[in-house]
Amino acid sequence: MSRATQVPAQTAEVMEQGAVAARARGLASAWSAHAGVGVLSAAVFSPRAAQETAPLAAVLGEWREIARGAGGHATLEWAPLALKGEVAVWDDPGPAGRVMQRIKAQLDPKNILNPGRFVAGI
Repeated sequence: MSRATQVPAQTAEVMEQGAVAARARGLASAWSAHAGVGVLSAAVFSPRAAQETAPLAAVLGEWREIARGAGGHATLEWAPLALKGEVAVWDDPGPAGRVMQRIKAQLDPKNILNPGRFVAGI
């Protein structure tokens, strides 16, 4: 399951592009949205998921690119462990990652609070 944000006016387009990307790989997808704020949730399904994670990883990567193209980002909320090994949970934070790392270093100088579990490896 993935959650994405984008410019609210782009929500329907992101959902359509994401559904097309899943269908192109023979995968089923389900979508829900809070269009007024530009937040959507998506799930992708494959009966072959236990044997093949590559199509799922590919579509999740494409969904992330679609969200970025619409001015947003995507986060992997839930996935089997094998798939999490192929797809990063957090999207690239860009320059904000460095700011978050500095804040984390000041608040947790010994890095004992969930090291590596947040965006940018924080």
